[in-house]
Amino acid sequence: MKYITAAEAAKLYGLNRHYAARLAKKAASNQEAKWPVKKGRTWIAPVAEWEKILNPKGVHIRKKRKKEILVKEKKSKETLISASEAGRKLGVSKSWASVLAKRSQKKGYKWPQKVGNMWLAPLNEWENIFQKIEK
Repeated sequence: MKYITAAEAAKLYGLNRHYAARLAKKAASNQEAKWPVKKGRTWIAPVAEWEKILNPKGVHIRKKRKKEILVKEKKSKETLISASEAGRKLGVSKSWASVLAKRSQKKGYKWPQKVGNMWLAPLNEWENIFQKIEK
């Protein structure tokens, strides 16, 4: 019989290792359960038992979240790049690119747009921003 740890089982089932360990602890607290067994700091059990442990009855498994960058206005056909990327490509420091992005936003320009903690715009717009505001 092959035994695997909670971390290995989590990897097999596409779960977080901490969540798998929490489910293992919960399953072990059940007096009727033989598996999993704690060895040192890890939970171990046979491969076949991990399916029962990681898919308990009555627990809804969440879908993975998609990471998407959403821009409120229509996206340009060009790819959006961040202020730091634009600075690197156009020979401007990252911090100066961010300062110029803030200034252009205050002046009411459409680009760049702040998404999360990043300033995003197409490369040609970054060129315009650097030319307009530096003058």
